[in-house]
Amino acid sequence: MNIIFRNPYGAVCYVKDSLNPECRLQLIVDTIGVFMSIADLEYLLSVVINTRKSNSCKDCGDAFDKISCKNELIDLHFKVDNGRLKLFEELIKGTLFNIKMDDTLEANKINVRQ
Repeated sequence: MNIIFRNPYGAVCYVKDSLNPECRLQLIVDTIGVFMSIADLEYLLSVVINTRKSNSCKDCGDAFDKISCKNELIDLHFKVDNGRLKLFEELIKGTLFNIKMDDTLEANKINVRQ
């Protein structure tokens, strides 16, 4: 496993020999790891962003305590407050940035890894 991005909330790793070839990312938060595809991670980012947008009331404070991400196979629920939600968004965005940057470098035949 290679760490793609990490912050105080968690980490996302690339798993070379995943049982499901589409799900080569592992999102790790605390002691839980969830295998995901890039599409799954992008969808989770939209859930996180929509949660932050829906809680824009200044008088409400941290009115939410969890976010949910669902598909036909699983339901994920993450306990969050405003601080954790910001870190979660950073974790996902940082991961997607690194993945896309690596793809761009590879597409242009730029080898920065020695």
